[in-house]
Amino acid sequence: MELYKTLEKVAKESGIQTLTTKINAITKPFFEKKGFTILENIVKSKNGKEIIVHTGIKNISEI
Repeated sequence: MELYKTLEKVAKESGIQTLTTKINAITKPFFEKKGFTILENIVKSKNGKEIIVHTGIKNISEI
């Protein structure tokens, strides 16, 4: 079984209704494919480089 499917299954069995996560540019397509909604973009600076961090949310109580 895929790791993400296992995580979602355990979360549901534990009564968790909403998943939230911090998402970077590399992982954004994965989380969008899994049904996460992107809520906000945060621009951070690290070692002089801008890094965009997204917050994702997914309601799993409806699934």
